[in-house]
Amino acid sequence: REASVTTLYVTHDQEEALELSDVIAVMSKGRVEQVGGPEEVYGRPRSESVAAFLGTVTLLDGDTQTDGRVRVAGQTLDLASPSGPAGARVRVAVRPENVEVHVDAVAGGIAGAVLDCAYLGHGFRVRVAVADGPEIVAYARNALGTGQPVWVKIREAAILPGEVG
Repeated sequence: REASVTTLYVTHDQEEALELSDVIAVMSKGRVEQVGGPEEVYGRPRSESVAAFLGTVTLLDGDTQTDGRVRVAGQTLDLASPSGPAGARVRVAVRPENVEVHVDAVAGGIAGAVLDCAYLGHGFRVRVAVADGPEIVAYARNALGTGQPVWVKIREAAILPGEVG
């Protein structure tokens, strides 16, 4: 920026790409999957491969509702459905930092059990098994025991384009 020079930088380090870039192009199998600013590409991925490449993500299948919201794993999310009638199957990408973990039941939460909890220095990465979906990855401030019952609540997610079959 100081030299006002455009630079093309190729890296497989996702954090480095997000930190240094004004524009990111994510490629897979020789094809450009998505081009955009770091926040757009990370927060609103256009494909499962982009979502997975730029960090930890949980992919959940859901259904659009009559009010335009999306229901996934027993929780209704305030996400505008991109298209399709009520009942259309969609896939939702959820980042760990957008999942709250509660040790007590919480309205709108999804019941589950801790699979494992790993210390990361700034907190803990928790994998939670839920009945109606794949494991959900979240970050927590405190350690949680394996098998401990918890409730997870998704705060924010991105609907991936295309209807799930």
